Amino acid sequence: MGLCFVKIEIKKNYFLLLALLAGALIGLLEIYQLVHTRQTLIENAKQRNANIAKISAQRLEGAIREIDYIMRGIHDDVSSMMPRLVSGPNKEATGKLNAVLLKKINTHPWIFGLGIMNAKGVFVSGVDRSGPVKESIGADRSFREYFSYLSSHPDEEIHCSGAFEELNTKDIWFAYSRVIRVEGRNGLFGVIYAGLYAKQMAGLFGMPDFAKTGAIAVVDPAGILLLRIPKVARTEGKKSNFPVLERFLSSSSKMLRAITVSSWDGQERVCAFHKVGDFPYTVIVSSTVKEDLEQWREQCLYQTAGLVLIFGLLIGIALLAGRLLKIKDLLVEKSKELERQAQTDHLTGISNRRHFFELAGRELSRGKRSSKPMAFLMLDIDKFKRVNDTHGHDIGDEVLKALCNTCLGMIRNIDIFARMGGEEFAIVLPETSKAQARTIAERIREKLSETSVSLPQGDAVFFTVSIGISGTASKEATLDGLLKSADVALYKAKRYGRNRVCVYKE
Repeated sequence: MGLCFVKIEIKKNYFLLLALLAGALIGLLEIYQLVHTRQTLIENAKQRNANIAKISAQRLEGAIREIDYIMRGIHDDVSSMMPRLVSGPNKEATGKLNAVLLKKINTHPWIFGLGIMNAKGVFVSGVDRSGPVKESIGADRSFREYFSYLSSHPDEEIHCSGAFEELNTKDIWFAYSRVIRVEGRNGLFGVIYAGLYAKQMAGLFGMPDFAKTGAIAVVDPAGILLLRIPKVARTEGKKSNFPVLERFLSSSSKMLRAITVSSWDGQERVCAFHKVGDFPYTVIVSSTVKEDLEQWREQCLYQTAGLVLIFGLLIGIALLAGRLLKIKDLLVEKSKELERQAQTDHLTGISNRRHFFELAGRELSRGKRSSKPMAFLMLDIDKFKRVNDTHGHDIGDEVLKALCNTCLGMIRNIDIFARMGGEEFAIVLPETSKAQARTIAERIREKLSETSVSLPQGDAVFFTVSIGISGTASKEATLDGLLKSADVALYKAKRYGRNRVCVYKE
């Protein structure tokens, strides 16, 4: 009794150890899945933001090129007048220039002011949306970036400036300037510039509804913020102070994806940086890591609770494992026995009618696929009722068994042999023509006619069989059709005197 108890305890500990090992493995897999899911979510957020940044940069590039198209038109209209303004403004020429600029200023919503400087940087013409800017005529603008850059880089045609802050409204603006050249003459004859409000860019991008914490920003070459959607107080016009952006702006890369802490709102963000074509601006699209991983954190909680539940279930299963295994073995054994009984004729031990149809149907399908012939034999014991009536059902049963034993010794392993009911039997001969089947049937018939069953008093009972044969003639043949054909041939053999073989349609 004591030894038995020790064995049971060892077995329980063994299953408990397996449960703990399984729980540990599941835990490791869950951790791996969580880490992988986190990486995937971050990568998806990076890719989403990068796609939006690329599209936004393309839109901004297109808008700037529209402005350049306007500036080219102004250049073509005013270049012939610039030689007259080399020494400074004059009333007639300035009036004509102002007329040109007034026609152009309302052609793009970003432009709030247009101006022209001569080759010395003297302001010779300018308008805003309310009309000509007379008070600035004659002023020196040579120190302004939009003029000084182009005058010091004679091979350049255009220049996009950094950010400026408007003195009165505190709005952020930047300038787009183009060199004025005169056909047939060398050198710079002046500069056209357009003052552009950064806030007007917002219409290009719309609201960043790709995420609750989504943001779109544009910075100039120095990292000064031109625009951010949504706005953050006291950040526009200020230099962005995070190293990732500084390194990107100084590199030749066109695009970068990174996780960094934003200097504008202090949050850790998934950022995508994309430079705007040939222009010196960068679009930044971002969303907070906290939001992008919100579902992942919920998943962590659910999976942790699930792990606790799994551990509990594994321990419970471990305690019941021995009993369940024993029950399983009993059920498997019983199932096999039931399956065998369901497929076997209880008297003769060969396949029964139901199992025959299953096997024969499978073999017929295989034969059709391989285009191989197949034959069916239907066997019926002649005057079997007389055997039962004369010698009793016990002797009749022995006759049935003797028939089965004899047939099993004469057919192949691939052949299908079954009792269809009473004294009727069927044999399926795969890859066998009707002529070959007839030869086989004749041998079986002759052998059975020589087979006998001994009686208790020492005599013997002999018996004969009649056999009908059918075979597959086409791929359209069916199991029912073949059996009916064999049955017709069988009854033909009965009519012609029994103890003979007949082939369907011969």
